Amino acid sequence: MDTYAIMCIFALVIQCIWHAIIGAIIFLTTPNDQLTPSMWYTYLDRYVFIALLGTFIIVHIALITWLYLVPFKYRKYMARKDIEYELSMSRMKSDQNRKVVRKNGRKSLSFTRVQI
Repeated sequence: MDTYAIMCIFALVIQCIWHAIIGAIIFLTTPNDQLTPSMWYTYLDRYVFIALLGTFIIVHIALITWLYLVPFKYRKYMARKDIEYELSMSRMKSDQNRKVVRKNGRKSLSFTRVQI
């Protein structure tokens, strides 16, 4: 989630820089500081808006996909391993309670192998 926060802050910084640039261009080049929809500044600002919005959406889709494929997959794997471990421990306890194996005249306990 730190990566997500850093990416969002970076996107905000880029947007602030863009608005500073377009604001300065409009202030320096228009005599009465009025924009009309047909001016090239307006078109440029729309294209940059669409590009930034598209980038924002693509980054979020990529992040959600990565989040599902990597950390959630590992979490599911670890949950499955916990269940397997608990089952093997319960089997081992029940085997210990029931079995005492004699080897060479001595008592010894049999254990269930647990894969790691």
